[in-house]
Amino acid sequence: MLGGGIGTRFRKHLAGEVEALLAFRDYDAPFESPPGTKDTDMDTTTLGVFYNLKLILPVGAGAGLAYSEASVPTPGLLFTEPYTEHDFGFAGQWLLGADVRVGARTRIGVEWREIHADADFGALTAGSVDIGGESFLFSYRRRF
Repeated sequence: MLGGGIGTRFRKHLAGEVEALLAFRDYDAPFESPPGTKDTDMDTTTLGVFYNLKLILPVGAGAGLAYSEASVPTPGLLFTEPYTEHDFGFAGQWLLGADVRVGARTRIGVEWREIHADADFGALTAGSVDIGGESFLFSYRRRF
């Protein structure tokens, strides 16, 4: 997972930030594959853009939008080609972490996040699937 963001402090212990997270995942194929596809695994890529409200601990929650893409390999004439489906929808997250000051304007830390998002990948999943999950992130913050 990769991410970045920018934010501001509203009050002494309350901040807001806009962030983008990019997640890559591989799944075993627990789905009905479309005709002509190999029944092996499914790769997903999700880009989420969130607006988070955080207490300065950092503890907080965020809401946003997620664009997701899923693909499975299909046998081509000479090479394996992906069969791809897309979805766009709402997402939310909870976060909890801790950070340490390492300079006058710099902090490093670690955060746990639980992201809630669903996607419907059409023929790949025959309905909505949970594309969220839990992650641990290392953070670097610089105050300007």
